[in-house]
Amino acid sequence: MIDDKKSLEIAEDIQTVKKECWLNSVKALLLRDDLRECYYVEGQYVDPTIGFPIEHGWIETKDGTIYDPTLILFGSCQKNQYFAGVRYTYKETSNLRGTLPRIFRDRNATHQKQYAEATVAAYLACGIDIHALKNK
Repeated sequence: MIDDKKSLEIAEDIQTVKKECWLNSVKALLLRDDLRECYYVEGQYVDPTIGFPIEHGWIETKDGTIYDPTLILFGSCQKNQYFAGVRYTYKETSNLRGTLPRIFRDRNATHQKQYAEATVAAYLACGIDIHALKNK
């Protein structure tokens, strides 16, 4: 479930910057006490009007509700499909250093595998089999 109302509340509270999804999501998680039990997520989203996945960052609750303080600035996120690659806890997020997204510097093999699987799933949702493309 995507919560547009809460996403907009967060975006306004943290003064979201367009096209800075990873930074906006980390900032929200670290600054808002009501998000401490949530995850900072790096993965892909698919907007059906675009037709291909886009790397993205958002916040997700333990029950899977998505708060997207970046894309909400462009309107409702209800049409989007989200494919979570890696979920970082508040504690893990508070220890992140350096550039975002983190996944490209994350040496955890499990995280790498999860991110790759999410990427494949996102492309398949668009009708694109990236394994078939790779073998051509």
